[in-house]
Amino acid sequence: MSSITLPINCRHCGKIMKTAGPVIIGEKPEQRTARQMQALGEHLQADHPEALMKAVMIGAQVQGMLLMQNFETSDPTITTHMDQMRYEIHHNTRRIRIPDASIALRVSKIELSPDQAQEVAQAMREMRDILMETDREPEPANPTRQ
Repeated sequence: MSSITLPINCRHCGKIMKTAGPVIIGEKPEQRTARQMQALGEHLQADHPEALMKAVMIGAQVQGMLLMQNFETSDPTITTHMDQMRYEIHHNTRRIRIPDASIALRVSKIELSPDQAQEVAQAMREMRDILMETDREPEPANPTRQ
């Protein structure tokens, strides 16, 4: 394991966090990560309790989702709730957002007529919206995929 520790910056206040101290010889990477997570959690609890609460709530959703994946049901209340959890986890954890300007830039690099470029860009926006679930409504439990 490397002894170089990169800075960890708080997204809420910009504070550069000190990590869990020096590398301890023989320490497993998981132990070091646990020490770092402890320090980061303490910072959130002290300075950004609302962010910590959001993280705890998302963690509970992930745990519930993993638990429920071990079961099958046709109960519409449960399936609707499960799909809402899946949607919220996806919405809160996706790394990539694709703005219209990014689609337009990519389409402009393809040799197309103006009408074709408009059609391709529209198709890409529609596909993005389907994948990103921008309608903000969870799909039915057994949706027909588009």
